[in-house]
Amino acid sequence: MIKILILVPAYNESGQIANVLKDLKMHGYSNILVVDDGSDDNTAKIARESAKWVLSHVQNRGLGAALGTGFEFAKRFSPNILVTFDSDGQHQASDIQKIIRPIVNNQTDVVIGSRFADLRKAPIARQVLNYISNCITYIIYGVNTSDSLSGLRAFNQKAYRSSRTT
Repeated sequence: MIKILILVPAYNESGQIANVLKDLKMHGYSNILVVDDGSDDNTAKIARESAKWVLSHVQNRGLGAALGTGFEFAKRFSPNILVTFDSDGQHQASDIQKIIRPIVNNQTDVVIGSRFADLRKAPIARQVLNYISNCITYIIYGVNTSDSLSGLRAFNQKAYRSSRTT
C-alpha cells in the first residue's frame, strides 16, 4: 500500500481550510499535515479539527518556510509520496490521483499540477506571470510546464528527501 502525505501550507485561510480538508478526507486522504504559517485568524484551530497533524510557525515566514517545515516532517514520516496542496480551495482532491499516477508508475520523480485548463481565460497579468515563470522553470530545469507556480505538486521519496529546506 502506498503511503501518501498531503502537505497543506496555510496562512490566514480560516474561510477556506475547513472545506479543503473536508474535500481531502472525502477522497480518502487521512495523512494530512497543515503547516500554519503564523496566521492571525483561526486557521490553526480549524485545521486541528480535521487534519492529522498541525504545525504552527509563531510568525509568518512565507510559503517557502511553510513548505520547508512540511518537507522536514515528511523526511521523518517517510511517505512514499508527498503531495503539496494549497489551502485556499483552488485545487480539487480528485486531481491528486492524476498527479501521483506518473510517480506510482515510476515515470518521474516530481509532478506539477496545472490550475489552467485554458490559461487564456485567466487575467492578462496572470498569463504573463505564468509565462515568465514557466520560461524560468524551463531554463533552470529543462522542463516544460503549464503552471510552474501551482501549489498542487507530488514528489517521490527521492525528490523530497533531496530537497534542501534550510
